[in-house]
Parts: sequence; C-alpha cells; structure tokens
Amino acid sequence: MQIKSIQAGKRYGDLWALRNITLTLPLGSPLLLLGPSGGGKSTLLRLLAGLETTDEGSIQVDGIPLPPDEPTLREYRRRLGFVFQEGNLFPHLTAEENITLPLRYAHHQSAAEAKERAQSLLSRFQLLPHAHKKPAELSGGQKQRIALARALGHQPEILFLDEPTSALDPEMTAEVLDALSDVQQEGRTLILATHATGFARRTGGTVAFLRNHQLEWLGPTAEFFAQPPTPGAAGYLARILRD
Repeated sequence: MQIKSIQAGKRYGDLWALRNITLTLPLGSPLLLLGPSGGGKSTLLRLLAGLETTDEGSIQVDGIPLPPDEPTLREYRRRLGFVFQEGNLFPHLTAEENITLPLRYAHHQSAAEAKERAQSLLSRFQLLPHAHKKPAELSGGQKQRIALARALGHQPEILFLDEPTSALDPEMTAEVLDALSDVQQEGRTLILATHATGFARRTGGTVAFLRNHQLEWLGPTAEFFAQPPTPGAAGYLARILRD
C-alpha cells in the first residue's frame, strides 16, 4: 500500500494546523515526524491514517484520492494499526480482552483465533503473566506495550504511533522503545510522531521535520541528526537534546 500526501492541509476553525504538505510514505522503512509541539505532527499523522480529512489537497492510497465518506475511511483504517499517547485501552477489559476484542469484532476472527493471537503477542512483549489484569493494575510501560500488541494483532500494513512515550517516565519509555525496536527490525512500515530523539536517531529511515504548520525538511534521519538542515531544525535539536 502506497500512501501519499499531495499539498494536504487541515484547518480547525479559522486556523490552519497544516498547509501544503506533500510527501510519500516510505515502504518497509520508518517515517519519523519530528518538530516542535504545535507544529502539525499529530495532525499530519491523523490525516495520513484517515482519522481526519483534508481541507485542501488530498491523501492518496495507491494513486487514488482517499474519499471522505466514513465507510471508505473505516475500511482503510482496518488495514492500519494505531498506538496513541495515552494507549486508549478499555479500562473494564483485561489485557488479553483489549487485544481480542478488535480481532473478533473488527477483523472477524473466531474467539479461539483471537485468543491464540493475543497470547502470542503478550508472550512476545513479556506480558503473558499480566494477561488477566485490567489497565488500572498495570504500569504505564506495560499499558503501552499492550496497546502496541493490540495494534499489531491483525498484522497491519502500516503502524501509526502518536507520541507513544510522552506520558511515561524514562524507565517505562525504555520498555516501550525496546518493543518498538523489535517491531521495526521486522521491516514493518512505521509512522511515528515523537520527541524521543535517541530512539529516532537509532531507528533510521526518513525524517519529516514540521514547524509552523509546514513541512520544513524531508530527508534521511542520519543526515538530519548529523547536520541539522535548517536553522529551525538546529534550534529544535538544541532544545530537545539539552532537555
């Protein structure tokens, strides 16, 4: 699946969150959305994932503009996986049930198939002993790893992650980033909005640097960190690395 943004823009009321964004998602390689808070990273991720619709330009999937009607968007989103900042686990369900529920009702797996897949993923992320715990009984790092396991349950073509570690302390962040490294090594396409520059540097792939609601630079991750390509990027990295 090839996803492109063609001069895409998104407006909330009278304010533009993004303008004139043109890029092509790399296949089998990470795309890292970096930049200051409020620069448009989350909005771009949501446009590419079909969670928001454009107010100008278009998002194209395999060369065809993505229509704005909800049934088409829903079918498109079923091909993708999502991990959000807060995890968004169902608080009344166990870890295992949080994984099996979408497999059964969104992806039409049998109860036995969904349970087998959930247990396989829980084991992979060292979470099997916590399978029957509810989110309130889990640490932040454990909850985010369960959210990651849930996102991978149906073997999505592309995995979207929006600041998955921003609410975590350093130890829990390390847990989640280790799990993401494991996923990335499979060659799965990741689209990641993050401030975790250490992980971004190790991940490689491509950086899309967003600032002031525009795509200021697009290019190899190694190049971005070795020699910041714009004054805005240099200032951003100086602040992030200092903090």
